[in-house]
Amino acid sequence: MTQTDMHGSEEDHSSEGGQRKVRGRSEESHRKVRVRSKGGHKKAIGRSEEVQRKIKGKREVRGESEESQREVRRRSEEGQREVRRRSEEGQREVRGRFEGGQREVRGRSEEDQREVRGRSEEGQREVRGRSEGGQRRVRGRSEGSSREVKGMCYY
Repeated sequence: MTQTDMHGSEEDHSSEGGQRKVRGRSEESHRKVRVRSKGGHKKAIGRSEEVQRKIKGKREVRGESEESQREVRRRSEEGQREVRRRSEEGQREVRGRFEGGQREVRGRSEEDQREVRGRSEEGQREVRGRSEGGQRRVRGRSEGSSREVKGMCYY
């Protein structure tokens, strides 16, 4: 059984092996209106104008409420921003003072530490120099003595 819709395309409703062939769209499928709600996508198939008007009415009401909510949000956000700004400015001042103080303290301690490090490194170098020098001497002696011993053994 084939029907011809207003576009002149054929639509085959014959059940061939349980499958439904659809060539072109019928008027019913053209009437399908997708209504998007917050709960997901709802399909309104051939809904009457009355129902659609109701939906539109709801949308308008929603629009108004959303606008008022947006205003409320804006106001609250602006208020929060001001509060944040004030607190941040206050904190910055405190931080500035605190950091300034800390920097001075840090500067001193770093300079002192550098001096201490310089001294300790110099001292360590001296100690290392001595110990390495001493070890070399000791090594020299031991190697020399072992050679002497070996030499004596051969004689």
